[in-house]
Amino acid sequence: MDITTLFTGIQQSLSTTMSNYSMWDILLILLGTFALSVWVGLLYRWTHKGVNYNQGYVQTLVVMGGIIAMIMLIVGSDVAKAFTMMGAFSIIRFRNNMKETRDIGFIFLVMAIGMAMGTKLYLLAALGALVMSAIIYGMYRFDWFAEKRKGRILTIRIAPKKFEDGLFDEIFEKYWVKAEFLGYEGVKKEDLIQVSFGVSLGEETKVSEFISALQEKNDHEKTSLGYGM
Repeated sequence: MDITTLFTGIQQSLSTTMSNYSMWDILLILLGTFALSVWVGLLYRWTHKGVNYNQGYVQTLVVMGGIIAMIMLIVGSDVAKAFTMMGAFSIIRFRNNMKETRDIGFIFLVMAIGMAMGTKLYLLAALGALVMSAIIYGMYRFDWFAEKRKGRILTIRIAPKKFEDGLFDEIFEKYWVKAEFLGYEGVKKEDLIQVSFGVSLGEETKVSEFISALQEKNDHEKTSLGYGM
């Protein structure tokens, strides 16, 4: 299928769409989709965590809703039109790595809104956006499904001859700490190595007592616990 055939099919689809929908129908669909997509974009901004906020991504969410609605207006229930549009969009190639999995969820939400509005399912689009927004905000506000344990990086300086596997296991177990050995490295100007563990502290863990127990086990060498996981 060449490009000329593709665009001829799209042109025919547009003509059919204009005969099935009035100008007011199209305006209502596009403006309604825009309003709901803006709401989703604002929700994303309000519930975003971290420092990698991307304004361009949110703007794309808003635009995407309208694009999907227009595609649904063109395609309708005609399978042939759907394959024509698929062929047209197969020309486009792009790649974008999502840094957060929740970003994909917002994309699907906006797509669903656009599809519902484009097929005149206004109530479904509005209620769906409202219910999903409430769920998303609830997960953000009440921190649903958060890990009860707090991930940290534990570093211990120790003499190479003294260090062995399982040396601190008894202490980890006593203070409800899950630990994973990450590695070790030499310490400059000192005859010591620095051992690193990824640790998850339990709610019952008393940090000061835990650090003191490690230092006693290790002849009071430097032991530190920081954020890094």
